[in-house]
Amino acid sequence: MEYIEKMGNLFWLRANTVVVGEFVVDFKKTQISRNEQVIKLEPLAMELLCYLISRKGEYVNQKELLENVWNGRIVSDNAIRRVVKKLRDALGDEPKSPKYIKTVPNKGYLLIADVVIEDTENDMLDTDIPTLKDEINSSTSITPTEPKKGRVSVLTSILIVVVFGYFIYSSTLFKSQPPIQVETITSMPGEAYWANFNPKNGAIVFSHRKSASGYFDLYLKNPQSHTIKRLTRGEANHNVPTWSNSGDRLAYQRQSGEKVELVVLTLSDELRVKSSETVLTYDSLQPSLNWSPDDSALYFVHRQSIEHPYSLFSLDIASRELEQVTFPNIDSVGDYTAQFSPDGKYLAMLRYQRYDRVHLMIIDINSGKVISNHKLDSAPITLSWDLQSEGVYFASGDKIYLFDLASGSFSVSAIDGSGVETIFDNCGKRCLIANTADENNRDIKELVNPFMALNGALLDVFELPMAGDEGSPVYTNKSDEVVFRTRIDGIPQIVRYSDLEGMQVITQFDSVKRLTGLQFNPETEYILGLRDKQVFVLNATTANIQLISQQMENAQRPNWSADGKSIYYSRQEPGTKALIRYDIETQKHHRLFSDIIEAKEDKAGQYLYILSSKGELSRIAVSNFKNKQFIATIPTVSNISWHAFEESVYYTSPKGKDFILNKIDLDTMQQNSVPWQKNTYYAHFDIHPSGRKFLVLQDNIPNANLVSLYM
Repeated sequence: MEYIEKMGNLFWLRANTVVVGEFVVDFKKTQISRNEQVIKLEPLAMELLCYLISRKGEYVNQKELLENVWNGRIVSDNAIRRVVKKLRDALGDEPKSPKYIKTVPNKGYLLIADVVIEDTENDMLDTDIPTLKDEINSSTSITPTEPKKGRVSVLTSILIVVVFGYFIYSSTLFKSQPPIQVETITSMPGEAYWANFNPKNGAIVFSHRKSASGYFDLYLKNPQSHTIKRLTRGEANHNVPTWSNSGDRLAYQRQSGEKVELVVLTLSDELRVKSSETVLTYDSLQPSLNWSPDDSALYFVHRQSIEHPYSLFSLDIASRELEQVTFPNIDSVGDYTAQFSPDGKYLAMLRYQRYDRVHLMIIDINSGKVISNHKLDSAPITLSWDLQSEGVYFASGDKIYLFDLASGSFSVSAIDGSGVETIFDNCGKRCLIANTADENNRDIKELVNPFMALNGALLDVFELPMAGDEGSPVYTNKSDEVVFRTRIDGIPQIVRYSDLEGMQVITQFDSVKRLTGLQFNPETEYILGLRDKQVFVLNATTANIQLISQQMENAQRPNWSADGKSIYYSRQEPGTKALIRYDIETQKHHRLFSDIIEAKEDKAGQYLYILSSKGELSRIAVSNFKNKQFIATIPTVSNISWHAFEESVYYTSPKGKDFILNKIDLDTMQQNSVPWQKNTYYAHFDIHPSGRKFLVLQDNIPNANLVSLYM
C-alpha cells in the first residue's frame, strides 16, 4: 500500500470503506455509525482505532501506542487508558466481556472484532473476476467482464478524493526542489560503497570490490593528488569506513565469516597509516558504524541473540565498556543504520518494523527523547545529515528526500536516469556523496546439481541476461520453461520464458506492487505468489488474478500441493505463525498447525514437509497428519531456499557472507555439503524436474561508482 506508508494509516483508510464489527467507520468525518446511530470520535480516539485496525490480530502495547498514536510524546499510562475507555464507550464495549477491544496485562490491547476493508487501490475491484474454482472447472478461457457502471462512478468519486487529498498533502509535505548536479568522484571497475568524507582535509574513504564474489577493501582518495590509495587487503570484507570528528582516525568493520572486528586506524597528516588496533570482536553481518560526537566511543548495530532485534550499541574505546543504546520492540527487525548530526545534538535512525514498514526516527541526545518518528514508503539503505544539522537526506528510486527537522516535512528532488542508489555522507554545504549503480545487478542462470553425477554427458544449461531487476525465478510444469518477475517501464510484471517461445509478458499491472514467492502449479496453468503480502493465484493464459488471503493476515511462503488443488501458506497470529491450507474446490481456509512458517508436499503427495519457526524441519503423512518425523534443523531466514526432491532434502545455509548447499538423504539421514554461493546476500534456488540442475539468481559483475550531488 503506497498510501498507508506515505501518508499514514488515517489518510489511507479515508479512501476505503471500513467496517469494524457492527460499525461503519468514517475516517474523514472522524465518526462511526451503526444503522441510524452516529457517534463522533475525538481525533486521538480515531487515530487509536485506526492503528488497532492496521494491527488487526496482534497485541499493541503502550510503547507502540506512544510511538504511533501519540507520535513519541510523553504521556502518562492513565492518559492512554482514558482514550481507550472513550473508544470503548463509543463502541459500547465492556472490558470484562469485550466484543471489540481486549486487554491482556503485559501484552496490551487487541482488536478482536471482525474488520472488513474494501481497498480501492486494488485493481481487483475494477473488474468482475471469476472464482478460481469456476476457472479450473471451466473448459473454456474466461476473460474479464466489463466494469459495472455504478461501481465505476463510486470508484471515480473516491479516486478524486484520494488524488485531490494527495495533491494537497504533497504540496505541503513533499515540496519540489531545484535540479541536482551530478559529478563523478570515482570510475573504477567494480562496486564502490560506504563512502565517508573528512571535512578537515577533504579526503574520501570508501569500500570497493572488483567482482561479485570478491571482497570489499578500503580505498582512500586524496584531494590534493587526486590519486586513489588502497588501505586494506585480505580475504575479508572491510565495510563502513568512518572518519573520526577530529579527522585523524578511521574506524571500520572487518568481517570474515560470521566474525566482525571493529578496527581503528590512526593516520598521519599525509594520510599514511601510523597504527592499527582491533577494539572489539563480535558476531554480526549488519554493517553500521559511527563515532560519538566527542570521538570517545563507536556506535554500531548489533543484537544480543538471533531472537532479539538489531539495536544500537556503543563501545567506549578507552574502557572497552559495551552499552545498548536503543531498545526496539522484540518482534521488529530493529535498527539497521544511524548517524549523528554534525553538531552532535541529534541521532537519526532507520528502524525496520514488520510488514515492510521503515521508520525514520530523530532522537535528541541530551534528553533521549524521540522528537520525530515518520513512516517511510521505502527502505533506504543509509541516511545522511546536511552540514547544518537541519535535516536528513536519503535516496529511493531515483529521488532524493530531505526531511526538514524544523517543519517536520519532506522535500523531494528527482534525478531521473542518474541511477543514484544510496547517499552516504555530506561533503559540504548542499553537497552529498552517493553512488550510482547499474540496475542489471543480477541475472537468471542454471547451475549443475553438484551432488548428481553426469557421467561425462554435456548438460544443457542457460543464462538469461536482462537489463532489469529480475526475481523469484521458478520452473513451470514444462521442463524447458521458467517464470519470473521483472520490471517493465518501472512496474513489476510476471513473465514466462522458453527457448522456443522467447519472452511472454503475462500480467499488465499498472502500479508498483511487491511480487515475491512465485510458484507454478504442477498440473495447470496457474501461478501462485505474494503481492504485497497477499496470496494470489494468476491464470497464466487469461491473466485473471484471484486473491486468496487478506492483507492483514500478513501471509508468507505460499506453496502448491502436489495435485495443485490446495495452497499452503503461513500467516501471522498473536504470538505465533499458523499454517493455513486453502482448498480451491470449496474455497475454504483450514488452520492446520501453530508455529509453522512453511509447508511443502513431496511430488507424490505422500508427505507434508513442515518448517517450524525454530528451524525444525519434519515430515508428516498427508493422509492423517500423524507420526511426525524430525529431519534436521535448518535456517529460517528469508534469503535461503529448501526443497524436498525424491528421497532427499536440499537447502542452502549461510556461512558468513558465503552460502553452502546441503543435501540430506531421507533414507539414511546422512547430510553432505558443498560450497554454493560466495560473498553474497541470498541463495534462493528452484530444482529442475530432472533434478540435474538448479535455477538461481546470480550476481553480475558489479558496476557502481561514487558521485557528488550538488543540491
